[in-house]
Amino acid sequence: MELMIAAGKAVPQLQLEHGLAVDRVYTGSFMTSLDMAGFSISVMKADQTILQHLDAPTKAPYWPVGVDGSRPPAKVPVPVPPSCLPKRDEV
Repeated sequence: MELMIAAGKAVPQLQLEHGLAVDRVYTGSFMTSLDMAGFSISVMKADQTILQHLDAPTKAPYWPVGVDGSRPPAKVPVPVPPSCLPKRDEV
């Protein structure tokens, strides 16, 4: 639950304050350390090829993409940056 709270705060900041497009959000224990306190956030630049590889079918036990290539929807609501919203006079 704490990881979802952290992701829910980080995603809007990445988008609205830093202008980054967030295409995938994965939360959970993908790699752990026995003595590590807290959490980490990893951000990477990805093109369509990398996104296709992330979405590819896998039998990896804890990766959030199924054997058939389906992936669960992002659980973190990703707001649309204001620059992408229609202007009041365009509505």
